[in-house]
Amino acid sequence: MLRELQSVIALALIGYLSVGSAAAPVIGVVNARGNFRIDNAKVYRHSTLFDGNSIETEKVPSELQLHSGGQLLLDPASRGMAYRDRIVLEKGAGRLKGANGYRIEARTLRILPAGPDSAVQVALNKANHVQVRVFNGAAQVSNAEGVVVANVGPGKALDLEPQAAGAAAPTKLTGCLKRKDGKFILTDETTNVTVELQGAELDQQVGNVVEVTGAAIPGVTPVAGATQVISVSDLKETDRKCARGDAAAGAAAGAAAGAGAGIAGLSTAATVAIIGGVAAAATVAGLAVAIGGEGKPPASP
Repeated sequence: MLRELQSVIALALIGYLSVGSAAAPVIGVVNARGNFRIDNAKVYRHSTLFDGNSIETEKVPSELQLHSGGQLLLDPASRGMAYRDRIVLEKGAGRLKGANGYRIEARTLRILPAGPDSAVQVALNKANHVQVRVFNGAAQVSNAEGVVVANVGPGKALDLEPQAAGAAAPTKLTGCLKRKDGKFILTDETTNVTVELQGAELDQQVGNVVEVTGAAIPGVTPVAGATQVISVSDLKETDRKCARGDAAAGAAAGAAAGAGAGIAGLSTAATVAIIGGVAAAATVAGLAVAIGGEGKPPASP
């Protein structure tokens, strides 16, 4: 009788687990040359990945082949929660490539590759910092409210630190002040984000590189190409003029000429920007390629 009862309980448990697994859709498969963990259970070499699974690597990297077509490579000693449209990175680093709308979330930031040809690495550095490096293509970074805080191009790397959120968050940007459709716009040299500016004496600085401090004006639609409208509370002149007909060249010159700034430990080679409650600085030497030397996936076992 006892054996029969144990058999019934075992069958019921298997049925429960099967129903639970079936309720979560399969989002991909995981391959590695050694051990890793799925929902804290040790797995060797292969595993199916379900929506909402946690995955944690040990001494070797793991390769996630997503059904959406993308590929995510997790560094050794990394951990994240995998969903059908994103992975929430909790520890370590990961590199996403070939993704079609799939993103990495890290410390309230959302990092979205610009297209299937983009290859993006995200690493959790020191406390509350997120490093984003783009190998190919581009990536857009937004905060928890969906405000774009950085556009990262190929070969670029940023060190990002979420600081505050909401309309009260300060804004500090440096870039070429231009006029567009009767409005004033500035593209920040560090984050490559374009904003519309409102404030006194802006017309006197058109054509110059300036540093502005202010706050976003909620509920106001910016001019085409800009992401926010910023009310300028302070404007500082620099000794630079806008690059003639080439904003990108102006940004490069600014990065080369900029001095380090003291924002909560950010390591910089250029001016620190603050936008959408996130401090951003270009990293001095970029990010080390931590996965497979050149980010190559582990060979199939």
